[in-house]
Amino acid sequence: SAWTLGRYASWTVSADEPSLVACSIEALVGRLLDRNRKVQVATCSALGVYVEAAGELMTPSLEPVYRALMDALQLYRTRSLLCLFDTLGVMADNVGVATGEGPLPGLYVPCILKRWNDIGRENPLDPSLLPLMECLGRITVVCGMNYQPWAMETFEMAMSTIESFMLIVSHYNDIAEVDDELVAAQVEGDAARVGHPQLLQLYLAGAVKNEHSGRDIIGTVGGCGVQGEGKIAVDIGF
Repeated sequence: SAWTLGRYASWTVSADEPSLVACSIEALVGRLLDRNRKVQVATCSALGVYVEAAGELMTPSLEPVYRALMDALQLYRTRSLLCLFDTLGVMADNVGVATGEGPLPGLYVPCILKRWNDIGRENPLDPSLLPLMECLGRITVVCGMNYQPWAMETFEMAMSTIESFMLIVSHYNDIAEVDDELVAAQVEGDAARVGHPQLLQLYLAGAVKNEHSGRDIIGTVGGCGVQGEGKIAVDIGF
């Protein structure tokens, strides 16, 4: 039923009946906490389709939707969790600045950071970390300065994840066994940070260790050089 409802998203929006959109969103949100994983995936995916179709029409429903998604964040595992992160990113991209205004970010950003911390402590190489950080990156763009209360915490967690990753990598003979996309996601998010010696050293160590993530890392170091002018030479020991 959730899948079918998602197929009617464009028609519902084009019908120019706000109550119809609200009713459909309410029906999907009501099933987000279903214990069946197939229902979780179908409902979350259908909600994402509705968000893409409705865009700013979602604004009046944002608070209850985010509350339900944060409850689901504690419940979901594996594939359901990946769909949830994708939906959060879709909301940021398609609803826009409304998702980052006022007290709304305080409703969902701390929950996402807590889940990041929990997953990272349990397994720094957990594959769900990458979509989590990608969705968080999309969220920070729309939040802008409203993300400031969590900026340092996010930076420190990114540093901690990189350090844990590099520690694990140092014990691997075959670097291909480790998902280097995780480092790439971290460094792209930290590109604006300049003048942090430990960060730059980790970047360069990662670039030497792996050719794939190395391209992203060297690009980030270059970006830091542009922003920090000659300062970066001091930080990396040149």
